[in-house]
This record gives sequence, structure tokens and C-alpha cells, in this order.
Amino acid sequence: MNKVIIIGATSGIGKQLAQLYATNNWLVGVTGRRRALLDSLQKGFPDNILTECFDVTGKENVECMKNLIQQLGGLDLLIYNSGYGESSTSLNWEIDKNTTQINVNGFAEIVNFAFNYFVVEGKGHIAATSSIAAIRGNSFAPAYSASKAYMSNYLEGLYIKAYKLNLPVYITDIRPGFIKTKMAKGDG
Repeated sequence: MNKVIIIGATSGIGKQLAQLYATNNWLVGVTGRRRALLDSLQKGFPDNILTECFDVTGKENVECMKNLIQQLGGLDLLIYNSGYGESSTSLNWEIDKNTTQINVNGFAEIVNFAFNYFVVEGKGHIAATSSIAAIRGNSFAPAYSASKAYMSNYLEGLYIKAYKLNLPVYITDIRPGFIKTKMAKGDG
């Protein structure tokens, strides 16, 4: 049975991916900050979904990843889907700080761990949801577009590293456009 961990699976894209993988008979490890939402997702697929509740801005990311990989009995695919973005037209530092902690620090720590895990295993796949916002900066949420550009560049660096190591460690940068989720605010 193939094994996937989805970071940020309590709602939106992550939740839908978890349901799709579970429906297609993958063993799915899901993470998120909200225990009740993780438990609800697991109830729908008790034979295919395992949970690990943690916040990517915390200090226990690597330990939680190790625990979930052990529960799954290995890992084939990591999907980093946790993300944050809020309009910061007045350059509100609390918004920009939270964006950076989730989209840069949490992302880099977890993806770095997964890449090194796959190097030891000799194969694997990392996918991360960045954004079309990575292409250009914007005045409404500068930290968001910068953090998504960081993600894309980091993933490209890992792609090159895997190529130079001559290992089948695959990297996918998922750049969705505007998606109607709770986090996407505004009229459009």
C-alpha cells in the first residue's frame, strides 16, 4: 500500500487530497492544528487515515513526522499543503511574521527532513502547494508572495540536488490559481 503524509489536511485542498488518496486505497497520514477536524476526517476513512496533530510553527515538527512515518510503516509521498496568507496592506508585522513562520520556516523544516529521509530510502516524492503569487510580488500581501517564491525556489534547489545525487526523489511545485477557500478572502 502506498503511503502519503499531507501537511495541512484539516480543510480546503489538503482535506480533499486526503479524501482522494484514502478513496484510492493509499495509507494517508494527515496533520493539522485542529484535532477535531483531524478526527472527523479519520472517522470517514478509519482503515486508511492516521492523524498527527501539530502546528508547523511549533518546535516538534521533526518528531511528529518521525512518529507519523513510523505509524504508516514508511513514506512514499509528502505533500506540504499548510499555508497562510492575509492581506497586509499596512505591513502589519504580526501578519507577515505568521506568514513567514508557516510558509517559510515550517515548510523548510518539514521538506528538508522529508528530502533527507528520501535520500536515505533511495526514493520518494515531495509535492508542495506554493502559488501563482510566487511569480510576482504584490502590495496587498508582500510576505505571502515572497514566502511562496521562497517555496518555489527551495523546491527547485531540491530538484537539482536530487538530479545531482542521481536519485529518484521527485519534486512537484503545485501552483494553483485563485481558489475559493476560507483563507481566500474578498469578493473574487
